[in-house]
Amino acid sequence: MKCKHCGAEIANDSTFCEYCGKQVGKDKAKRSKLIFIICGIIVIAACIGIAVYAYFHYQGQPESGKEVKLERVTDTLRISDTVVSVTEAPAALLTGKDGSGNKAAAGGSISISASKMNVLYAGMENPIEIGYSGTLKSVNFPECEVSGSGSHRSVTPPTSLLGRKVTATVTTSEGSSSMTFRVKKVPDPTSYLGANIWGGKRSKSELLANPFISARMGDDFAYDLKWTIKSYRLTVISKGIEGSPKACSGGQFDSDVMAAINSASSGTVLVFSDIKASSIVGERTLRDITVRIK
Repeated sequence: MKCKHCGAEIANDSTFCEYCGKQVGKDKAKRSKLIFIICGIIVIAACIGIAVYAYFHYQGQPESGKEVKLERVTDTLRISDTVVSVTEAPAALLTGKDGSGNKAAAGGSISISASKMNVLYAGMENPIEIGYSGTLKSVNFPECEVSGSGSHRSVTPPTSLLGRKVTATVTTSEGSSSMTFRVKKVPDPTSYLGANIWGGKRSKSELLANPFISARMGDDFAYDLKWTIKSYRLTVISKGIEGSPKACSGGQFDSDVMAAINSASSGTVLVFSDIKASSIVGERTLRDITVRIK
């Protein structure tokens, strides 16, 4: 071929003219470098594409060897991990309202819970709900009296268990489960004149319209526990002079108490003390009630 600058004949594959020294062809070194760079960019882009595909494709896939755990609650299976392989359902699920755990043998589902409270009160019936599958074989509350049948039972702990714990065990044809309950004393009821008079300044007509003493449990106590007033004492304090206490039987105001209220002048203080009340859990001495006549 001819040099385009000087017209001399040169080899066809020449990059520079050997006569004038000017470039007549492409620089092979630069061309090779450019090809190398382009190929590198293509390879890097391909690697990035593969990595992105792999990330989104395998995201959330289970780890190798990881097993699924199934928990059976009555007739429902709850899957608690990523599904890879299925294992046998656990023994039993047992929870009370206090969140207590359980120990269970293999098979089925059993639950025990107090119907109204997360404790057992000594000396009274405590409703218990039992959920189970299969055939119920036994319900055991050590040292306690148990009545009822099927899923609905009543448990009465003796007062000897006060402050202690009772571990209940339920056994069915599919396994067994246990739960621990605390045994507590029934709290004292609150005493009132009539149904709601707790004390304070009161008119004689208000007292005469509510001629009795009553006792009832607080609103935070779940059971309907009835109390009967057995006896009390009335002390009249008039013009700073304290009279002799009068012993009274029952909760109703007798004629002497009614007369004391009728004859009381403004400022007279009436103290109802040593109030005794009884129920199925025993006898309690309640708080005094003090009223001042308006």
